[in-house]
Amino acid sequence: MSNAGYGAGEIRSAYRSYFSDVEDYLNCLNHASARIRWEATAAAQDYNRVLDQYPVEPGQGSEPEQVPRIEMTDSGTLFLDYQAEWLK
Repeated sequence: MSNAGYGAGEIRSAYRSYFSDVEDYLNCLNHASARIRWEATAAAQDYNRVLDQYPVEPGQGSEPEQVPRIEMTDSGTLFLDYQAEWLK
């Protein structure tokens, strides 16, 4: 690796600055991801409460007879769960 005329201290400082910036960026992403996961989980719980409070009767409304429930996995993937036991 060529130092392009920079001293060892300058090179180390540049790397430390780079890694600090990367760490700040990843922490920001993690914070945003956690907030979005919390908001989506809260919305899924609210939606399931609405389904319990206002069930769709067969033959009425435009929704399918068995309305899917929403559950979040730890991976952050939103998927449909028809029973959503962890929300009960």
